[in-house]
Amino acid sequence: MKILLYTSVPSIANTGGTERVFCEMSNALTTRGHTVYAVCNDFRPARPSYPLDDRVQFVNLDGSGYRERKPFIWKIFRPFRSIAPKMWNRYIRDPFDNKKIEPSLLRHIREVQPDVVILYHVDDYFSMLRQPMLDVPVILMHHYSAGDFTQSVNTREREIKINTCSHLQVLQRSFLPEIQRLYHGKIYVIPNAVPQIEEKDLANLAVAKPQKIITMVSRLMPKKQQHMLIQALDGWQRIIPNGKWKFTVH
Repeated sequence: MKILLYTSVPSIANTGGTERVFCEMSNALTTRGHTVYAVCNDFRPARPSYPLDDRVQFVNLDGSGYRERKPFIWKIFRPFRSIAPKMWNRYIRDPFDNKKIEPSLLRHIREVQPDVVILYHVDDYFSMLRQPMLDVPVILMHHYSAGDFTQSVNTREREIKINTCSHLQVLQRSFLPEIQRLYHGKIYVIPNAVPQIEEKDLANLAVAKPQKIITMVSRLMPKKQQHMLIQALDGWQRIIPNGKWKFTVH
């Protein structure tokens, strides 16, 4: 099967979660025997910072600095998008966001003729709808919270459009009640994959150490729930009084 994965992250060379999932999914599907086209639209020539299987056909459509061409009004009004979302959508986001990426993406889809297109963000789907749709099944993944989905689909027009998508994948079952208020198609709950580590590379907790380190790699923000890990660490300290633990966030 020919599978085209597309992400509109502004820089594929970043070491963020979307970039990691994009590369790991490309590799996993390739390992399973599929022909994978990993397509991005970085605003500059770049390659992913995460490793890609040599068999993955990576394509950077290269927006040629489309973000720099956004009008100055974008920078002025962006902080107010949560205050006046309808005005933001109608006058700022919809006219300008991702305006330069749709034609090049659709041309590439026509050239490749994939069996399925997998998108990584709700706005990517809205972006595709601005052009005549191709006869290709589209799977939309939403790897953010249910609240982020609601914020993206925050007008009646967008609610109608999102329901033209036949398949939606989310990370957690707890997201379903809020998302199903807006989206009425098929929803699949598939958590993020966890790369498997060989047993020889696991930390040996039986060996006495002066200090044990727990590291969490993520943005420092409430929805990443670093506070829950800190609370758990406090519990471990009481259960294992002789253990010295260090918690770091990167």
